[in-house]
Amino acid sequence: SSLPPMLAASVIDQHLTDTIHYITHAEALQQFQKIMKDKRWRAAFEDKFGREQYEMLQPWLNNLARPQRPLMTAQEKMVEKMRHLATVQAFALNVKTAFLQLTSLSSTASEIGWGHTMRGVMHVAAHRGEALELMRQMSPFMKNRAETLTRDVAQNLRRNLSADQKSLHWEFGGKRYDVSLQDVEKFSFAFMGMTDLMVSAPSFYGAYFQALEKNGGDQKAAVLYAERVIAQAQSAGHMMNLSVMQQSNGIGKLLTMFMTYTMNLQNRMRYNTRGLLEGNISMGDYAQWLANDVIIPACLTVLITGYLKSGDVPDDPKEYAKEVGFSMLSGFPYLRLLQSGIEYGMGVDLFNSGMNKGLDGMVNMMLSANKWFWEDDDKKAQAQLFKFMKATLETAGFWTGTPVKPFIQFFQGSWDLMHGETKNPFALV
Repeated sequence: SSLPPMLAASVIDQHLTDTIHYITHAEALQQFQKIMKDKRWRAAFEDKFGREQYEMLQPWLNNLARPQRPLMTAQEKMVEKMRHLATVQAFALNVKTAFLQLTSLSSTASEIGWGHTMRGVMHVAAHRGEALELMRQMSPFMKNRAETLTRDVAQNLRRNLSADQKSLHWEFGGKRYDVSLQDVEKFSFAFMGMTDLMVSAPSFYGAYFQALEKNGGDQKAAVLYAERVIAQAQSAGHMMNLSVMQQSNGIGKLLTMFMTYTMNLQNRMRYNTRGLLEGNISMGDYAQWLANDVIIPACLTVLITGYLKSGDVPDDPKEYAKEVGFSMLSGFPYLRLLQSGIEYGMGVDLFNSGMNKGLDGMVNMMLSANKWFWEDDDKKAQAQLFKFMKATLETAGFWTGTPVKPFIQFFQGSWDLMHGETKNPFALV
């Protein structure tokens, strides 16, 4: 190998983990790989699920053998570090992203129907904590849902499990408190996990009850079916639920940042469109799928985004039509970057990506500092000084992995509310 040896104490812990993993998994994985190579089994599998699904089995098997811990070059490590920082800035304490999780409930209805979906909603609403606790007991998949709902969050939290990871320590009131960086990130992603649970828990129970009715009460089979529905309709960050491009390192990972849900949507779009063209899906069923999986989530996205931004509901039909079009293209990595730039505005970069925020911040610091220094008008100079301070804090937050942007937004929103520049209470978030 051209890669240098890892000179870190964590390799001891990793070696012990790999040894135990080999003892428990090697024989079963070898046997399954033999089955995969059987021509008759492969033909039967491809006939039922398609060649693309068969080709996903080997990467999945590779991950079971060595779970998401590939050796990386220096360049790939740099990209991974940037991805980690960008994930914190994009998701941590982000109220808008958290609320947008609610828009995907109709995707569950596309899988199991609105009747079963609403049954799940009513069950969770009626039993609340008891229902959530039972769900976590029945399904390890759902127990860890908050940490695996997207690839980027899952890998961020897994990254901080290193044996070399230092903890934060402080004393208060005569007591010592120890908090790890993983605890900090878990807290910053907690609200997004909570809103996802408001969708995934009803989806789980809706699918669970549907399966119980069909299979005569087989609880184990019903749990497996419900987990499959969640992975299919709501997406998941497990390796077996990711595309080959998402599993890669370097440029592949960079181009598929924050695309766990959208690439899953693109796969469903291809599947249903192909079914329509081949005559396996009727026009009525296709229209119903399109409404539930694309149109309803896109329209809800416009409503939520518009209300959080201005406190009012957008009334321009073009806004809704544009979001529907963007949703249908959002699963293509290259087009997704261009679409994001068109929709939210490009900075100093060619593409609008979370990894560019640190660069944008540094450039904005220099631009605002220059304008502040040369500005003669006091009011305009104060505005440029505020922009400089804001860009400085955002840049420092990005490069240290600290979610400072929500706090800046809170203070800026508070200022605007107190001085009558806005009446929208959501300006705080």
